[in-house]
Amino acid sequence: MKSPLSGAPQRAVKAALTLVLASACWSLTGCQTIDITQPALSGVLSGRVTTPTAAGEPVVVVAIDRASGKVAHRAFLEAQRQYALPVRSGTYKLFAFEDLDGDGALDRDEPASVLYSIATPVNANDKVEMPPLRIRAARTLARR
Repeated sequence: MKSPLSGAPQRAVKAALTLVLASACWSLTGCQTIDITQPALSGVLSGRVTTPTAAGEPVVVVAIDRASGKVAHRAFLEAQRQYALPVRSGTYKLFAFEDLDGDGALDRDEPASVLYSIATPVNANDKVEMPPLRIRAARTLARR
């Protein structure tokens, strides 16, 4: 069976396909290169969390960027109460809470630590050991 494209048109199609495949391969290899000599862009905030109850409830540790007010990093802890949060250079607020309903957000009835504010900037490659984040028992307001 003879090809509908023969002679010069077939060669032109093959050349175009070869060019497209070569371009795709070249662009893919370009996307895979990385510069491993670039220094780390983050520091680490680490420490431990203590709770008034047994280590049964999941705990969330939250780092908030003081400049933007946005959550910079969260760590979800189960039985292990140690954390290490990689953060970009800057200043942070840090707190922890028992996530009783497992939604990752602090609710009114969930026990939490005080809010620690770190005044000294965390710089690239810094390892900052935080004091223990002590979660206090939840306070429930009596209804009248």
